[in-house]
Parts: sequence; C-alpha cells; structure tokens
Amino acid sequence: RIYTDIVSSLGIPAQRGTHVRLYVNKEFFGLYFMIDGVDASWASEVVAGGGPPPTLLKMNAESRDRGADLAYRGDSSSNYLKRGYAVVHRGNNPRDDPMADCVAMIKQLNDFNPKTASKDQLDELQALIDFDLVYRHAALEDYDHSFGVYTQDVYGGINANYKEWIFPTDDSKARWSRPLFDKTLAHPELKAKFERILTEIVQRVFHRAALAPRLEALHDLLREDVAADRNPEIFSPPQQGSGKVDYKWSVEHFDVLYKSGAEGRKDLYRKSTDTEHGILSFTKKRADIVAAQLNFSYDDTYVAPEDPSTGDDDAAAAAAEKQAVLGKPDEAPAEAAGSGTAAPDPPGPLSSSIASGDAGPLSSITSGATGLICSGAVAGLLAAGTAIVIDH
Repeated sequence: RIYTDIVSSLGIPAQRGTHVRLYVNKEFFGLYFMIDGVDASWASEVVAGGGPPPTLLKMNAESRDRGADLAYRGDSSSNYLKRGYAVVHRGNNPRDDPMADCVAMIKQLNDFNPKTASKDQLDELQALIDFDLVYRHAALEDYDHSFGVYTQDVYGGINANYKEWIFPTDDSKARWSRPLFDKTLAHPELKAKFERILTEIVQRVFHRAALAPRLEALHDLLREDVAADRNPEIFSPPQQGSGKVDYKWSVEHFDVLYKSGAEGRKDLYRKSTDTEHGILSFTKKRADIVAAQLNFSYDDTYVAPEDPSTGDDDAAAAAAEKQAVLGKPDEAPAEAAGSGTAAPDPPGPLSSSIASGDAGPLSSITSGATGLICSGAVAGLLAAGTAIVIDH
C-alpha cells in the first residue's frame, strides 16, 4: 500500500490496491492485499486516459543473457518475442508484427549517440520516450540502487553509491547491458534530469515526515487483522520436515518493524534471526546517503504522537468506522447478496494531505459466488478497503 501510494504521488500510472479480509464459508481466512491486474482495460483507463489501449508488453528475463533489455535485434517482432517479450495487447500493430511500434522505438534508441547527438536528435528521442516517467520508474524499481531490495547486504549494501552502477565510465560494477540507461544517462541533460528526480523523490516523499503518519495510520487500521491472520507459514513454526523456513514473525514485529529493526525473525537474504532496519529507519538511512551523494538537503522533521498505538484523530475515526462496518475479523459480516457498502476513499496519497495520516477505512462486500468478486463491477468499491465473503 505504501509503495503504490508513493508511485501515485510521483505521477506514475499505478495499480490501486486495498487490504481485504477474506472469509470462506463465513470463516475468516486471513488478511490479503488486492491489487489491479495489468491488462488492456487497465492500460486504457490509467495510461491512455480512457482512449484505445496502447501496445502492452510483459517483459521478462529468461536468463542472464536472454531478457527484455531493449537492445536492438533487427526489425522483426519475432526477434524479440523469443527473448522475454510477451505481447499482452498489440494496440494498432498488425497481427503478424505485434511489436512494430516498440521495435521502431528500440531502433531509434539504438541509433542515439549521447556524445554526438544534436539538439534535434535529443528532442526527437524525448518526444518518443517519456523520460520523466521512465526515470521515476527506474528510481523506484531499484535500477539506481537507491530505493529497495538492492540496498540490503547484496550488491553493495545499504551504503551503495548509485553512480557506481549507473555510469560505465565511473568504475561501474554493472555486469549487463541496459541500452535505455547506458545511452540516455550518458547524455548530460538526461543525466541531470534523472538526478533531479532522485532529489525530488527524497525531498517530497521518501523521508520520515511524509511516510510516518501514513504508516502509523495503516498500522492502527490493520493491527487487529494482522493479529488474527492465520497464515501458518508466517506466524507459526513449520512442521518438521516440511522444507519451509520459519521466519518467526509475530504481531509484535508488526508493531515495531515499520519504525525500526527487530530481533527474532529470519531475513530473506541473510537467513539471520534479526533485521537491522524497519521501514522508517531504512528510509532515513537511504535518504541521507542519496542526499550526500547528490549534495542536497531535505527536511524530515517529524514528532511522533505521544501514544503511537492511538495515532491521530483521523486514523482513530477510520479504525472506529472499520469496526462499525465489519466487526472483528472472526465475526463474518452479515450477508448482503451481492451488494456492498463502500467506505469513503482515503485522501490523495503522499501529497500535502499525507500528514493527516488517514489510511482509509475498510468496507464490506459480500457475495455468494466468486464471479462477482472477480468482475469489474466491484473494482470501484475496492479503493478504500473490503471484506470479501465467499459462500460455496
């Protein structure tokens, strides 16, 4: 939820998601996160503004040497379909050449020389590729090693310097070719744009003052459901010989890990029994490092409420409304025969209104069949939160 809020706040077309309670035959089955599926209809509404859906490709890495790296491999779509590109929707492309427009873009990118490009050539490339959007995606999706999993103790650790990975001429440790970034970030104007975006992310949203109120509100809203969640792989030791790892999670970790590190749980990478950073301590560490690398300052002054378990009035009201609508997790909501009552949408994520801390209350949708739950009819009701009841 926090990640989708950050993405949306930066102007990136994003999937919307909501936490849901799942009931099967009136039995509480756990707390889940439902998120939009990325398909042609989603691309039409979110990316194309309601117009015809654009070409939609699913990129993959079949192996280290065979993946959707945007390297030019000729003019035919068939040269790419075998290398990790899957066509979800071909847009206006002909059936026998479903990647025609993408291949044209790849060729123009391949022909771009950042050292000799004229202003007209740069303008043509920027008209073809929305670098403001692409670079925001790149910053958040770990390419720059500033935000995300690569800042653990793999690939340089939390102290990683993004410049070592971005620019081949700067003692790069990169082991693979990425033409989109290798070429464009070698151009001074585009490199400056990328660094401005890194600065903006930290100054606007990637700091404690922006994230803490939202995290505290979500914590208060979800704690009861987390405590009641019945996922055996997380909250209880696996049976001997099951081959599953005991990550030693507990609801007490949920109370701590959004703020700081904690002992007594398995780390996915180190297989150790503790974790050094929670979300906010990780945010502080990485924001400070990026600010030092790019020589800018930011203000993350934040005064936590005296009673973190209570949060602000808006969060308390949201939790109270959730309780009134849904009851406790072990009390399935009353059947509504295919109708639902949607709670109000939360405020705009991570904008100036994030300081309110309002996480948005859960709502209730009940159904006698899975078809209604999966249909587009309920998609609009899933924005604020949901309890889903499946009766077989």
